[in-house]
Amino acid sequence: RDPAHEYTKRLIASQPSLMKPTTHACPVATEPHLLVKNLCVNFYPGQSLAAWATRKPPQIVRAVDNVSLALRRGGALGIVGESGSGKSTIARAIAGLVQPEQGEIEVDGQSLDRALRQRRPEQVRKLQMVFQDPFMSLNPAFTVARTLAEPLRQQNICPERDIPERIRELMEKVELPRQLLDRRTTQLSGGQRQRVGIARALALEPEILIADEVTSALDVTIQAQVLGLFARLRRELSLTLILISHDLGVVRYLCEHVAVMQHGKLVEYGNTEDVLDRPQQAYTRELIAAIPKLSRRTSSGIQPGDTPLLAAGSKC
Repeated sequence: RDPAHEYTKRLIASQPSLMKPTTHACPVATEPHLLVKNLCVNFYPGQSLAAWATRKPPQIVRAVDNVSLALRRGGALGIVGESGSGKSTIARAIAGLVQPEQGEIEVDGQSLDRALRQRRPEQVRKLQMVFQDPFMSLNPAFTVARTLAEPLRQQNICPERDIPERIRELMEKVELPRQLLDRRTTQLSGGQRQRVGIARALALEPEILIADEVTSALDVTIQAQVLGLFARLRRELSLTLILISHDLGVVRYLCEHVAVMQHGKLVEYGNTEDVLDRPQQAYTRELIAAIPKLSRRTSSGIQPGDTPLLAAGSKC
């Protein structure tokens, strides 16, 4: 309640559960920017020899079961739930990385093909994803410069002569120094790698950004910096954001709306403050009760939610 050391005060103030929710005025829109209708995703685990011999029907895992969501332009939706609830599968289905069994995904009223390889280039550019583990999603053989140049070349975003300048602009957007451009991604810290992943997604100038558990592998100080970065990028670039997270504090900080998933089903959906302050479903109440709580009282000059580590240290 009364930490003596300055760094301890900053650690406490950087807890997502204590951070003040960002305010973001979404423009009024008659049609949703992103619409997901009756989405179903099934997985078919391998059948055992015994099951095959006895002609037992193959098991079907319904990872996403008839989920519908709508998100207006410039809005932010958090999708939360325990492991295996289907939240990341929804994100991957929207991005075209997992093919749904049924359902429709629309952007600005235009239906998207279910598989990424079948989508038109302009559809691919509109919707990009930042993955949970940048160490796995970034090529370890590439330098940062090559990592950011690849999508620019593949999608013909700009002439070859303009690529170096575009890369420098991307580095500035995610607050990384240009000195890192010649380093391989394996030579970066976890926070730096995550920023490179964000920059790679922004290279295609998307309208919709999906962030899948982007802070789960980061310590609380770097997490606060990355959350502040997302809030700024969303405001400056007018991004529509889908945030996948198990951390309700992170969702409260960034998102106006929240969808609660359990066993592939949507169990609660609405305004973030309404759902988290007045949950209607027992499962949502259990998720909220499981959040570690710190008192918002502080005797220091640093107030919870001010994300002081954004200014207190180097960008990691």
